[in-house]
Amino acid sequence: MLIAVDIGNTNIVLGFLDGDDIVGTYRITTKSNHTSDEYGLMITQFLALSGFEPNCYKRQECLLPVF
Repeated sequence: MLIAVDIGNTNIVLGFLDGDDIVGTYRITTKSNHTSDEYGLMITQFLALSGFEPNCYKRQECLLPVF
């Protein structure tokens, strides 16, 4: 899985890719008063909506190789 992020002055656009397939795109309004926790919750929810298991990283079979 790859997460593509375009951070603009008005919106933050997220794209979730699984191989060559785009499995979800989402838009968040850019606001200076959003906390990192709020962005984390939004991204976690978007991952779940796209069919990814947010807590998958805790299991060994979900870990990606480190280069």
